[in-house]
Formats: sequence, structure tokens, C-alpha cells
Amino acid sequence: MILGVHHVQITVPKGAEEQAKAFYCGVLGLPEVAKPKSLQGRGGFWIKVGDRDVHIGTEDGFDRRTTRVDVCLVPGVALSLLAGIMRIARGGASRRGRRRPSYSP
Repeated sequence: MILGVHHVQITVPKGAEEQAKAFYCGVLGLPEVAKPKSLQGRGGFWIKVGDRDVHIGTEDGFDRRTTRVDVCLVPGVALSLLAGIMRIARGGASRRGRRRPSYSP
């Protein structure tokens, strides 16, 4: 059972980060939130939309038809447990780079 949405990630072209900040934070008035220190060197920024985070990443060769979009769902306990078991069975496979909805155990 899915309980909700944890965050959404969208992508902007590399080099357009300041323009994106000006739009999302300046024009739309959405507050920027601090990224964890471990992710700060990767570029992009995070904003708050209501009680949810939107992660805005940067990407080389940006193409709206193929760019990375990530919806991170919040699973119920049973789904989270199943996902953990499946990840262990696959040898700890990473979720990174998926182009479909993912989960946040």
C-alpha cells in the first residue's frame, strides 16, 4: 500500500540552475530548502511545495522527452519490507537513475 508522495524530482539543463531558482523561488515564491551536505556538490537545489519537497537537478544534454523525472512514494510497512527483501536478494541494487516511480523506505 502506498501512503503518499515523499518528493518529486525534475531536471533543468546544466547552466540554467540560477534561471530555475529565479523562476521557482523568485516568481513562484517557493522557499528553497537545504540539501543534505552529501548531495550539495551535485548541483541543483530543493524547494518546498506545501509540505512536500521538489528536487530540481541539472542534466547535460537536457531533452524534455528523455530527461530524468522521479516520483518517490512513501510505502506502507508491508511494501517497504518487501522492497528491502527484494533489494537484498538483488545484491543491494541501487535505485539511482530510474525513470519510473520509486519508493522511499
